[in-house]
Formats: sequence, C-alpha cells, structure tokens
Amino acid sequence: LNDVAVSDDGSVFVTDSEAGSVLRLPSGGDRLLPYREGAFRYPNGLAFVDGVLLVCDALGLQALDGPDAPPRRLLAPGGFPLGGFDGLSARGRTLVAVQNSLGAARIVRIDVGPSARSVLRAAVLEAGNPLWRIPTTGALRGDEYLYIGNSALDAYRDGEVTPAGRVPTRLHRLTIPS
Repeated sequence: LNDVAVSDDGSVFVTDSEAGSVLRLPSGGDRLLPYREGAFRYPNGLAFVDGVLLVCDALGLQALDGPDAPPRRLLAPGGFPLGGFDGLSARGRTLVAVQNSLGAARIVRIDVGPSARSVLRAAVLEAGNPLWRIPTTGALRGDEYLYIGNSALDAYRDGEVTPAGRVPTRLHRLTIPS
C-alpha cells in the first residue's frame, strides 16, 4: 500500500501501487475492499476535491466520480505533466505534490476547477534543492506543505546500507500561498 485519503463519510482509500488498484475501507469497516482494480499504472497519490477522488499514477492525474464511473483523465494547461506524483495533498481545490519520477524532482501546485472537472493552473513551487535526495510524499498543514526531502529510498542495495542510507532523513517546509 502506498498513499491514503479519507472521504467526508470517514471511508479510507489507499493505493496498491503494485496491483494498479485503489482499495477502500468503509467507515466502521474491518477490511479493505476493492474500489478500482487494475485501472492505473503504479498509482500513488490520492486526494479528495469536492467529493471527487483524485488518483495520481505514473501517467497522470485521474478523477473517480464514483465506484462505477470510469477514471477520467485531467489535463493541465500548456501541457504541464501531471504524472509521477509521489503523494498528493489537497486544501480546498488546491493540490500540492512531490513530482519525483519524471526526471528532476520538484514540488508542484495544481489548482482544479469545481467538482475536479478541469485543471485551471499548474506550477512548479520548488526545484533543484541541494538538500534533497529523492524527495517524497508530504502533507498540507495550514499554509505549509511538509514533505520528506531525502527519503532514503536508495538506502539499501543487495542487503547492504549504501552511503545514502547514512544520511539523516530531513523534513522540509514550504509555504503555500492561498
């Protein structure tokens, strides 16, 4: 399991990246149930905007309007790539994510329209931070985005600790304007 989002009714949604699926734990439930199986290519980030579940996978950002509706791909103006997010956080209709699997890592902001029908704007907030080493998922807290700057995803190889595994994990903070 990779990322998590909680709906207004208290249901918990998680991505199973290896299976390309989204699972749901109903509010008060005791086990995960399939919600959308095999529909994504390495799904990672999840967030809710206006009650619509947004799923980020290797290829882009998709909306799930309900359990039986097919995924709906969202496109950004100007061809801004919306794939490769590691984690996804929402504040109202603003999304913030680490985009680390399309080349040079960066923190991005995406503003979506009502009911997550469209992407209005997408912008890079930070890139090329020399303190990063494979930045990864984060969370919004008020007007701040807190994220892991060096995830240690490359800390072990062949059962041995690599030099990257000896670097302490750092949390980073970025102010997100309203």
